[in-house]
Amino acid sequence: MKPTLFFLILLTFISCKHDKKGGQDNAPVYQFDLSRNDKVSILEICDSIQIIKIPTNDSCLLSSAARLKADNKHFYIQSQNGIYILDRQGNYLHRIYNVGRGPGEYDSIEEFVIDPFNQSILLVTCWTGIHEYDFNGKYLQTFRPEGVIHRIFPFDKDIIVCLRGTNRKKIHYFSRKKEEYISSTFTFPKIIDMVFAYPGFSKEKINYQPITPLNTYYKIEKDRITPIFHFSTGNSPYTLEQIKFPSIYDKIEQGKATAQDQVAQRAWLIKTFPITIMDTRVFGNSIIAQFYDVRKGPENAKIFYVLYNTRDNTYKKFNQFSEKINWKSLNYFNENEIVYLCEYEQREEYIPYQLLDEKSKQIYDNMKENDNQLIVRLKLKSK
Repeated sequence: MKPTLFFLILLTFISCKHDKKGGQDNAPVYQFDLSRNDKVSILEICDSIQIIKIPTNDSCLLSSAARLKADNKHFYIQSQNGIYILDRQGNYLHRIYNVGRGPGEYDSIEEFVIDPFNQSILLVTCWTGIHEYDFNGKYLQTFRPEGVIHRIFPFDKDIIVCLRGTNRKKIHYFSRKKEEYISSTFTFPKIIDMVFAYPGFSKEKINYQPITPLNTYYKIEKDRITPIFHFSTGNSPYTLEQIKFPSIYDKIEQGKATAQDQVAQRAWLIKTFPITIMDTRVFGNSIIAQFYDVRKGPENAKIFYVLYNTRDNTYKKFNQFSEKINWKSLNYFNENEIVYLCEYEQREEYIPYQLLDEKSKQIYDNMKENDNQLIVRLKLKSK
């Protein structure tokens, strides 16, 4: 993650009150020592590692910015304003591509979501609403929540939880049946402007999302979000009560902040939030969390990881897996696996060759530069 993204998320804060519907904060706090530097094998988080070749033909052409998601039957890849649907062996099945201005058509896809309650795919677009398709790529219907939608999370067969682009500090609950918002909840604290900057994860059809500076994960429930755990270094705040806001925020709210005030604000942010959570995955009794460290300034920012056992409160802190394989941030968590795309040039950085099964080794050995991308699958340990 580039240092500029950290400040892009944090520098444009506005004031607002913390809504009571945020949920009771009795979530556990997981603490760790920043001075630790442990050795961790990638096999401590997964049972097996496989790679799956993606077809490279006119039916499935992927860009370098392609995004991957998965369920138990399919892989779904967003690329070039379309969604490719593959089976679990990587064979091309269907494609969703409806660029245009007619029914079910769109100018671009902001996000796509697998709806486990209705067995469908939801496409979030800038101006034409939320389009629903079945797993065969057939267009079903369009929902048009008021305002520009930033993110969505299916809650049940009827409710879609929405973050609107015009007010990202509130969660809005949209009814598919009534085709309107039926409630809104949780006003985010003044330090948060763009909430849920990272994708979070879904487990057992429940959505979990991070509030990055507070190192906290929340569970999205009906009419509330509830904190499920906090991480703490002993210094970084994880509750609002720990934070004493400078007067600069009053000036920002009133539109009176000067360039000097902005410099002071950036210094305060670095001092107050030196460690922030990034990507996190929960499996069995374990949590693996990625952190962003700016204690030595954004120009010297570092990334590290914590593997935490919630059953006995033990942990390991490390900078890289012992296999010298980097953790790919742009991945998708599917309850018992982590999957991500890997390009030909990235294979040595993101694929632990020595841990692959024989079939995967053959795929790796036969890779060519024009083979575009592979799917890497990590089957997570269940306990």
